[in-house]
Amino acid sequence: MPVEGTYAKFDDRRYVYANRLVPAIMSRFSRVVRTHAEMIRDHMKANMEKPKHGRVYIRPGGRKHIASAPGEAPAIDTGKLHKSVKIKYQQAGLLAVIGTSTTDYAGFLEHGTRKIKPRPFGQPAHDAYVEKFRYQMVLAASSI
Repeated sequence: MPVEGTYAKFDDRRYVYANRLVPAIMSRFSRVVRTHAEMIRDHMKANMEKPKHGRVYIRPGGRKHIASAPGEAPAIDTGKLHKSVKIKYQQAGLLAVIGTSTTDYAGFLEHGTRKIKPRPFGQPAHDAYVEKFRYQMVLAASSI
């Protein structure tokens, strides 16, 4: 049941200021989210591109493939996982979901299975930027 008689009154200057302030804050926050999401995505891909130290396989046609060792980011073989790392923005750009869009095995590589040790690529990229992200969000909020 609504409470009657409870109203907030703003003079015109405060209302205009608030109307300008909220979009400015949202814009700054979404810019920080976008910048850091792109850095995390690029870090994930760069870790996959680094030289690997696992088993060596000879692929059809004689191509040599060096697999990743446990603890290393996955090695690029077909490129499917590498190409599938995408960013989806939600909530007016204030939320970025970074993940793989077309592979069903990314989670097995990231976390491992009973038979395969983890080859993390998402969590290390996140961890590399989380403190910088928090700092940049505080700066964005305090510069209003």
